[in-house]
Amino acid sequence: MIRPWRQSSSVVSLGPLFTVLLAYAFLLPTPARCIGDQRKVMPDVANFEWNLAREIFRHEDSNVVFSPFSLKLLMTLLYEASVPGSQTHRELEIVLGERNLQQTRSFYAQFLETSMKANEDYEFDIGTKMFLDKSRGKLNGSYRDLLEQTYRTTLESLSFNGAKAAADRINQWCDKITQGRISQLVNEDTIEGSVLILANVLFLKASWKNSFLDEHTRDRMFYVADNATVTVPFMSQTDLYDFTEHSELGAKVLRLPYKGRQFSMNMVLPFPNTSLTTVIDRLSTEMLQSVSDQFVREEVIVTIPKFKFNYGTLMNEAMQALGVKDIFNRNASLPLLSPVNNSTKPNSVEVSKILQKVGIEINEKGTLAFAATEIQLVNKFGYDGDPFQFEANRPFLFYILDEETNTMLFVGKVNDPSGST
Repeated sequence: MIRPWRQSSSVVSLGPLFTVLLAYAFLLPTPARCIGDQRKVMPDVANFEWNLAREIFRHEDSNVVFSPFSLKLLMTLLYEASVPGSQTHRELEIVLGERNLQQTRSFYAQFLETSMKANEDYEFDIGTKMFLDKSRGKLNGSYRDLLEQTYRTTLESLSFNGAKAAADRINQWCDKITQGRISQLVNEDTIEGSVLILANVLFLKASWKNSFLDEHTRDRMFYVADNATVTVPFMSQTDLYDFTEHSELGAKVLRLPYKGRQFSMNMVLPFPNTSLTTVIDRLSTEMLQSVSDQFVREEVIVTIPKFKFNYGTLMNEAMQALGVKDIFNRNASLPLLSPVNNSTKPNSVEVSKILQKVGIEINEKGTLAFAATEIQLVNKFGYDGDPFQFEANRPFLFYILDEETNTMLFVGKVNDPSGST
């Protein structure tokens, strides 16, 4: 959302492999200031994702789930709107791992086009939209074309003077894509005084390739922190899975594919003598590649808890810890995100808040995940001979991948599967 210089909010929602991701930005006018693999893989994606995960997990002892893809897409749009050579541009470039902008554009163009194709095995939808206050005029033409043609971002003009009507329209759009999971992304207070809202929604609903049988679900103990336990339903089955006991990572990793082969959930269970924090600190692009290289198709007895929870967090501190600071103050150089009318010059804007809200549900049939991200701009995640065991009865990590592009859609950690919010 774009407003006069003042604080505004952002929201991101994510859910179980029924995923809805929403990101939006508030921009406010300010006074002028002085100035080896052949697959298509998202550039440097895992570095950004796990660096971000470490920052988020570090401050949370509870269950966590977020969508790095949604946030990275929105930050890329901010990067595209920044002035080359500016501090804003450099900070975003470093944190995003941006080395080849044309490659990045090609990735998003192909990925977003593919996501629009119908598939009988799963539901996957991504929507990115920019809502502009019609009284502020239009965006820069070349930037608008880039949004529409490369990033599949549509533009819609609204009268932000009618805050309730504008909020209702934005919420209607979000509600439709998320199939009712996110029915209120903004309200009148977040609309009032704004000039632009940039939103991204991702929705994913998929079924396990090999569903768990309801009759095999049993109550078991899950060991939470401080040796405390909770009793929760555990799903169980024995089948062939990609599996590794990775000594360098200090964890067992199990790949659970969804129908259609495009998506998978990877579960990371630390060894009993390795802490979850240690495993998180070891995760990186190279480590994930090593895990993938060591996957072996094995017979595995899988026992994992059912869980369902929502999570929301302000991303400002995490992004600043990663090195993105300029966008949050009056030094922000984002002129292409400043809609103006014919009688004024572009004003500078800054990000007020980046907020993500996410929800996820894992059960016998599959996963439901949905997420929304909002960015506000203002004025300035075995034994030989016998089946291997994967019993997730203590805190663990998970991440949901698009296997075709190695894109990480969701990342999370489960500290207490009994917690349902």
